[in-house]
Amino acid sequence: MRNVPYEQQTLNHPNPIARYAHRSRLKLALETAGKVLPVGGTLLDYGSGQGAYLAALRERLKSQNRENERLVGYDPFMPVAFPGVEIVADLSAIPDRSVDCVTVLEVCEHLDDKETESMLTEVARVLKPGGQLLVTVPIVIGPVILIKELSRCLLFRRWSDHSIGELLSCAFLCKVPRRAESIKHSHRGYDWRVTRERLSQRWALAAPHFSPFPRLPSGFNSQVLLHTEINS
Repeated sequence: MRNVPYEQQTLNHPNPIARYAHRSRLKLALETAGKVLPVGGTLLDYGSGQGAYLAALRERLKSQNRENERLVGYDPFMPVAFPGVEIVADLSAIPDRSVDCVTVLEVCEHLDDKETESMLTEVARVLKPGGQLLVTVPIVIGPVILIKELSRCLLFRRWSDHSIGELLSCAFLCKVPRRAESIKHSHRGYDWRVTRERLSQRWALAAPHFSPFPRLPSGFNSQVLLHTEINS
């Protein structure tokens, strides 16, 4: 398999449609977090990678003359790659009810049931009463899957891990194929509606915000922002 840097798969994707979708998703996540994070508050980015989102959010807040917010990431595997970004490898470092906003961006699709439950439990533990949770996940159900899989085939120079029948059933009948054997490296069989259901079992959920075309149905969009308001 061709080794393609993550940035080239997302924000710097050679396909202009995919690139636009990823940049729209990032812009939406930055704008929403900036709105719900109180002045001087604390934001935790769960599954922060090397800290790219936190670095971008810090720059956005600085442009608004906001420099007293604490932005911290959680990632047990990735080293920090951005100056001034704070990342912890153990969530026990984050006290109970100490966080105003948690972001979980493009992470849930790579978590199994046990890992998802652990994430949700930790989110509930660290959030303050009335805190906010922002989750973004990809949409791979509906016509969008045809565009995504074609783009992925060209980028990685290999055939899709879906059969033709699976692609057509998923695109036009919204029939979800079985999950990939390695969900850490594939979106095959991921259903964003399952994540929405898991969240709604714990918290009140705002209407999903589809990106990059919020006026179109989910199947014509690339990502969805799920925004929950934690009950106080």
